[in-house]
Amino acid sequence: MFSFEDLIAFARDFFFTQDYLSISSLGVVEKNERGELSDEAERGIQRTLAAYAETHMPGFLVVGEEEQHEWPPRTENFIVIDPKCGTHNSLCGLPNFGGMFTVVVDGAPFFTAIYLPTKQKVYGNGLYVACQGKGAWRLGETEPCRLQVARPKPLRDAFLFLEGPSRTLATSPFARALMRTTKRFRVDMSMPESLTLLGSGNVYPAPIDLVVAIGNKPTDNIHGLLMTIEADGVVTTTTGEKPKFRNLSNLVFASHAELLKQVVDLGASL
Repeated sequence: MFSFEDLIAFARDFFFTQDYLSISSLGVVEKNERGELSDEAERGIQRTLAAYAETHMPGFLVVGEEEQHEWPPRTENFIVIDPKCGTHNSLCGLPNFGGMFTVVVDGAPFFTAIYLPTKQKVYGNGLYVACQGKGAWRLGETEPCRLQVARPKPLRDAFLFLEGPSRTLATSPFARALMRTTKRFRVDMSMPESLTLLGSGNVYPAPIDLVVAIGNKPTDNIHGLLMTIEADGVVTTTTGEKPKFRNLSNLVFASHAELLKQVVDLGASL
């Protein structure tokens, strides 16, 4: 239906033409239906993708972060977009935010693109893609870099990134237990940052090993499925179940199966 190369070209054309970094582009900042802040820039990004899909991907429903949609959709072909994950970071001047979209074909994630505009501006390599059976890649001004998760290590030595609503994480016994157990951790860096760093275990000298998302929306977490699996990582729910569209709120993205099992066992012991 679509080639990997065609979808990469679309991701480049789509993300590289959006104005993520200009404060003047934010426009009107308002609360969406869930009481979360959104700005005009991200609403415009979502409208742009919807218009593209209508022209170039007929029959694909666009499920957007900034609009209310039935979940899971009643169709097997759809595109999930989070035009700016980490909106609060962006609005307060933090660089940890980005855009994500996943193309679902015949009921399964087929292609995911994650864009980090600050990393693109600074390093020229802020676009990350993953495709079913094709691997996960970092793209930029240099040659494409095939991504792979970090080498195995036990939970006590792991570098953890926790994601989810701030107050949910602050009151979660599971989150607190993970922070006590792991060697080091970061909280609420944004899903685009966390997912791409987990997949980039072969790129950085001190890679992260684990992303645990608690209380997220499915449209936050779905983009991590391909990005992790195609980088040779593993994903389950926090209770060890296979991820499905109906159970994507609480997920463990890990560099290897034994580490994932230790996380699930820790949660079961609480």
